[in-house]
Amino acid sequence: MLAVPVPEATESDDKIAAEAVRNAVAKAEAEEDRRLLVEIQNRICAEESEPDAEAEKVPLHRRILARAHEIISRAKTARVQADPDGASRPFAVPIGVLTVREYEALVRTSVRTLFFPSLYEYLI
Repeated sequence: MLAVPVPEATESDDKIAAEAVRNAVAKAEAEEDRRLLVEIQNRICAEESEPDAEAEKVPLHRRILARAHEIISRAKTARVQADPDGASRPFAVPIGVLTVREYEALVRTSVRTLFFPSLYEYLI
């Protein structure tokens, strides 16, 4: 019986395989982040009417950041109106605005688009 020689794995094969795993993990993470961002948008932008064509040009994470900023600003204003001395105390972001996982997804997406715009386009 003839034995078929099996080539041994080389160091470059290991590097290629490790790179492929890193790319697959990054892509899966970006897809999960995108899903979370869509959920955030559906929740905190629900009271807004359908976005117009101009708003659609703004990246999803930017629209969410703008809406979250608006919500937090209104909460700060309401706090100061209810208690004028409250302006001098530190303001804590209401937990109900974003969960920890949503916040992490928002930060990761923002960093990816800021520092690696072409990679971000590849991942989503």
